[in-house]
Amino acid sequence: DSESSLRTISGLQGIRITQVVAGPRFNASTDDGFALALTDQGEVYSWGKSTRGRLGQATTDNVRSPRIVEALSGKDIKMISCCDMHCAAVSTTGKLYTFGGHEGGRLGRPHGDSVSWEVTRFMSSDEQNEIENVKIDYVACGQQFTVCINDNGDKVYGFGKSNG
Repeated sequence: DSESSLRTISGLQGIRITQVVAGPRFNASTDDGFALALTDQGEVYSWGKSTRGRLGQATTDNVRSPRIVEALSGKDIKMISCCDMHCAAVSTTGKLYTFGGHEGGRLGRPHGDSVSWEVTRFMSSDEQNEIENVKIDYVACGQQFTVCINDNGDKVYGFGKSNG
């Protein structure tokens, strides 16, 4: 629904939220967009249009009100990021999780590795030895790629198209 007035997201009332991110609409004529919210307890909620599994829910059905992302439950997430077709989350222990459309390698895993809505820990097959024990501190999702910074801040990793 298109509303220009400020309103409370009822599914999040009573929950302390520390971060929200909103994904742009993939196709302005057919897409309603989506959003994620991170709680102070490290839980992630998602809602909106579930194109290519970008909500991280175990379904591709649209979600009208915020629903917890079960696959991230108990992972103690500290930050989230999203773009039009994919999302990423970083845990307090430095693990990186990705979900959504995997085209172009933006999730950091082979195309046939899993279904798009499945939330998995990032593990690039070609860089497995280098990144296996790396703790990630920050992640950002671009349209066709993802970039992240290690916990020391001295290395930046990228995967997907245009990761330079």
